[in-house]
Amino acid sequence: MLYAGVDVSKDKVSLAVLTSGGTKLTSGDFDITTEGLKLLELTLKHLKDEISMAIEQTGTYSMPVILYLMERVEGLRIYLVDGLNFNRFIKLEGRKKQDKADAVSLAEYLRRGLPARLITSKDIKAYGLKVLISEREHLLKVKNQIENRLRQLVETIFPDSKTLSKPVFWSEIRKGRAILDWKRLTDKAEVLSTILRERKIWLEVVHSLEETEREINAFLRAYYPEDLNILKSFGFSETTIAYFISVYVDIGRFKDVKAFKSYMGLGLRIYQSGKKEKNVVNSYTNKYIRKLLYMYLVQAVRERSNHRRVKEYYLRQVEKSGSKKKAILKTAGKVIEWVYYCLKHKEPFRWEANYETQQENLSQVNSEQTED
Repeated sequence: MLYAGVDVSKDKVSLAVLTSGGTKLTSGDFDITTEGLKLLELTLKHLKDEISMAIEQTGTYSMPVILYLMERVEGLRIYLVDGLNFNRFIKLEGRKKQDKADAVSLAEYLRRGLPARLITSKDIKAYGLKVLISEREHLLKVKNQIENRLRQLVETIFPDSKTLSKPVFWSEIRKGRAILDWKRLTDKAEVLSTILRERKIWLEVVHSLEETEREINAFLRAYYPEDLNILKSFGFSETTIAYFISVYVDIGRFKDVKAFKSYMGLGLRIYQSGKKEKNVVNSYTNKYIRKLLYMYLVQAVRERSNHRRVKEYYLRQVEKSGSKKKAILKTAGKVIEWVYYCLKHKEPFRWEANYETQQENLSQVNSEQTED
């Protein structure tokens, strides 16, 4: 068994390969081009041995290398190394933070059996989902910018349009009937022509956004039908479900509910100030998931909400703590626990079921599977 470390930057890849005893076998730098990646592939194949490769999480920079090698190098196992854990390892070893040195450090990190996550086909599928979600975020941002400018232009020359509600206003803009009437009522031809151009761009963005959302929904039905049905039973929208799945990817890689909660943005850390000490939500975790959960809970705890179980738990927490903010955080944590239990057991959420003791039951199931 050989251990490879790959440090990926914007334009190049640094490779170092160690034997099982820790001796450096080979190293080198490769450009992130078709020719450079081909040379990297041949270098790995020439070793003629099973290779475990460690790559530090660097977002989009590492994906071209991962996709290329997974398709072409047989017997290659690629592991993702968390940046925080890797930096701690470097400091403990007294190593320097440099590209070539990092490649050796990554190989040594993996050789010692330190925490790393094996990349599977589910990660590759999830990358496609993340691309679609990123496109949706970009289109939403552009759409909001155009809408702010377009409404400002319309209200400047047609003040009466301020009385229209947001849905009615954009319905009229989309149909275009109101613009034809406005054209007869104004002599500001240059402003109206700008409105028409902005409207054309807005319609194209709206169409692209709708197409992207349809692709996201089709992706979920094709690759994550079971998770989709389970999360729908909680009342999550398909867009929210897509964000959830793109973050956790595979529920099986979390050893317990605590690890899952922490990864989803609801992990606690100890806050100390003088002699005071308390648990607070870790602000360095996934903020967007917390935002989605907050919006879900705001809808769930309303007076006419059908989310009876969530609402009851929230009201108990308000009564217990006297703080709505603390109650929201507690309820968000409980919902994430329920999500974990249902995904682990592969069953939809039942509003009447008692999920309070499922953590104990799940640990018993895991221990029994380990014994088998």
